[in-house]
Amino acid sequence: IFLESFKEFFMYKKGDMVLYGGEGVCRVDGIEDKKIADRVVSYYVLCRVDGVNSVFFVPVESRAAREKMCKVISAPEIRKIVNEAQPAKLSETDRERRESYKNAICQADRPMIASLIKSVCAVQRRLEDNGKKLHKTEEYFLEDAKKFLYGELSSVFVMEKSDVIPFVLGEFVPAEK
Repeated sequence: IFLESFKEFFMYKKGDMVLYGGEGVCRVDGIEDKKIADRVVSYYVLCRVDGVNSVFFVPVESRAAREKMCKVISAPEIRKIVNEAQPAKLSETDRERRESYKNAICQADRPMIASLIKSVCAVQRRLEDNGKKLHKTEEYFLEDAKKFLYGELSSVFVMEKSDVIPFVLGEFVPAEK
């Protein structure tokens, strides 16, 4: 009984909007049982909402797979995260920075993504003031972060992809949907 109520509490329901790994915002279209060998396995059926025709089957019982899923948060929660985010200390080496960027996005760590965006943009401004360009690693991170955040942000705010970074930096205030 405890296990069943535990599963019900943590299970996603049809119609829930979730972030799924680096894939962006998906809608839970249902839960399907599939027979594999001699056992039945339940899967969440996730469909992307950004117009890309992709369907993902995520095993309900797989903790690792479920950890890649999290509910889309509300506009007030997003605003709170962005407003409270402080610039993060960036690693010295390119490899370590690339790894921290990848981890933040793969783990859907919204506060860390916002902090990293603020840090990278501060570095970008300093470099541009000296006539230099941002390193490719940081350019790729900003693009990946923008792509990742846009799906969730555009599901609760009226905004374009180009508004994501200004929003995180406090330079753009979108209307709520």
